[in-house]
Amino acid sequence: MGETVVEGVKYRSGKPKPLGVLAAHPRRLVWALALLAALGMALGAGPGAGGSKAQAAQVVTYYVNTTEAGTKDATPGDGLCRTANKTCSLRAAIEESNATQDANTEVIIEVEPGFAGTIHMPDDNKLLMTKERATGVDTGAYFYVTRTVTINLDGRLSVVPDSNDGPCAFWIEAQNVKLRNFNNVYSGETAIVFGPGSAGSSLDGGALIQTNDWRGERLAFIRPGANNVSISNFKVSRLYDAADRFGAIVIRKSTQDSENVVSGLRFSNLIIDNAPAAANPDCSSSDGSGCSSSGIVVSKMQVKGLVIEGSEFRNFPLHSRDPRRAIDLAKAEECSAIDIRNNIFTNILTGSSARDDATVLLPEGKLLTGNNYVRGNTFDNSGAAAGSQAVAVGWQGGDSSSDSTEASHLYIEDNDFNGYARASVALVDTGAVTVRRNTFGTATASAAVTENEETWGGWDKDRTVMVLNEKKTANRRILTWYPVAASVTPDCEFQVELAKPAASKDYGLPYEPVTIDFYYTVKQTAEVYLGSVSDVTAGANGRRIVTVPDFPPADIGNIRVQTQGAPASAASQIESSQYSRTLALPSFGTCRDPKMTLELRAWHSADPGAATDQNSIHDSVVDTGTQIAAGGSLASGQEIWFTYTVRNAGRVPLADVHVTDDLNQEVCVIELIPKGGSAGCAKPYSVP
Repeated sequence: MGETVVEGVKYRSGKPKPLGVLAAHPRRLVWALALLAALGMALGAGPGAGGSKAQAAQVVTYYVNTTEAGTKDATPGDGLCRTANKTCSLRAAIEESNATQDANTEVIIEVEPGFAGTIHMPDDNKLLMTKERATGVDTGAYFYVTRTVTINLDGRLSVVPDSNDGPCAFWIEAQNVKLRNFNNVYSGETAIVFGPGSAGSSLDGGALIQTNDWRGERLAFIRPGANNVSISNFKVSRLYDAADRFGAIVIRKSTQDSENVVSGLRFSNLIIDNAPAAANPDCSSSDGSGCSSSGIVVSKMQVKGLVIEGSEFRNFPLHSRDPRRAIDLAKAEECSAIDIRNNIFTNILTGSSARDDATVLLPEGKLLTGNNYVRGNTFDNSGAAAGSQAVAVGWQGGDSSSDSTEASHLYIEDNDFNGYARASVALVDTGAVTVRRNTFGTATASAAVTENEETWGGWDKDRTVMVLNEKKTANRRILTWYPVAASVTPDCEFQVELAKPAASKDYGLPYEPVTIDFYYTVKQTAEVYLGSVSDVTAGANGRRIVTVPDFPPADIGNIRVQTQGAPASAASQIESSQYSRTLALPSFGTCRDPKMTLELRAWHSADPGAATDQNSIHDSVVDTGTQIAAGGSLASGQEIWFTYTVRNAGRVPLADVHVTDDLNQEVCVIELIPKGGSAGCAKPYSVP
């Protein structure tokens, strides 16, 4: 039996007690009214004509306790989740929820404690809650949600198809529906359709890992109007990608939709992993072993506000069908305020050298609006076969005018790329795109090119580069400044002399003042970002000496730069060049030697409060204590604190700093002190 909560009172009966139960027991009703009066509560209208007091929200919980497929509720709307078999099926619970009229009633559907199982759905239209088309590919739905509800399956109740049928598993057409802990809930088409009425709904927690068949094709289908929908903390593996421009999560206009706009979507902490279950890479009809899908796909839609964050996209294999892209926005009608941030892309293999076959593919033939970001991501194809993936981030935009300085509203920043075969970032017909502070690992294909190819190379020249401005339609194909000499001064400043490039017919020159981004590379990529120097202008000889903000991690290796040109106008944005030629590093000699100072002070009346880590305790003692002057007198038994402040006075970070007292006893270990920074610890002592 279940447990139902009505206005905070739990009835162990599987259903809320109707008001008629109280009416049938006058003594109980009198007692209840007396209790309300004693608590100062009023019944009926409040003070003033037509006034009323807001009612407390009711919470009604239905507990599913059977795996019966499609069994209906006996009497929807009576407040009871009860089938003709006197069980509470998942369909009956949803029907009872849909029939709840009181807007103040919060409905929760859970799995009865101790119960677990799998609902096997046969291909039988009589068992569907609706036969209307959920999408252009989903013909009906097992479960149709039309009222706000929380459905928590707790990872203990699954829904699977018995055949390659046509309906979706869940169709959501109510606002703020919360789906929780859905493990292996799917159908022969889409697991969950978020329809036009599902604004604010969410899927949080669970997994869809196909191990029995290849029938499931999508985790979610998001239609126009499904604004502010979110999917988080979910793992998807080995879905069958039935057609081009479909994937694990599809944002797409359906045949029923007259509108084509959706906004405010957020996907967080997802894992989409297409690793095969067996050595056979083919998509098996018995266990789904080699099945794979694209990741997140937008098609025939305007998407205004899309965040993809903290997620992992793994093992997108070679496939005889359509390419499997991790994030595919190519067929979007319009994109605005896209933020792809802090994700990990690993082992993405589409088997093509085409420029538009990218791990992240931006709208084809379209420009962006708002501010759009690809930032803080890791693109790691270093373990893949050489030449297996051409591009990490690719965009063929909609601006084909030569020398365009139109703002693209795209910022590709602070990413780490490794292992891509042609260009980690490939741009054409985009206008001005800001590409900065990105790093490139040694498995990047351009590590093998000659030193000037990184500057001058392009797809049209069949060359590999890290960042590609294919034509003057992307960043005007501006030429980068380049290093011609490097030295270390007696004051341990790392200085580089830069030369401004000469004008060229097929390339633009960056507008000054420029910002120069410095990189360290062992050979020919750009593994470590060393900081930037802004407001650089050319001297009379076309050169300028600047100080590099950070030392490279080693003396052996090279330095190179990327140039950020000033915006052409207030309506434009920073333009980014390809990378420069390399220059061998000078010797840094003793400038790499660690240098530090130690300051020891004593305090009384200090209170470290709730601080727990050593640096916080140090700071709390300094903030709250009174410093003891040299030669001051102290009473026996008085508590004092010693603070040890270590300052990094050198040009390199200090790691694993051990602080000891004059008795050679260790006080603390400081893990890292950055260049120019300080850290400390504190130790209490009682005066003898």
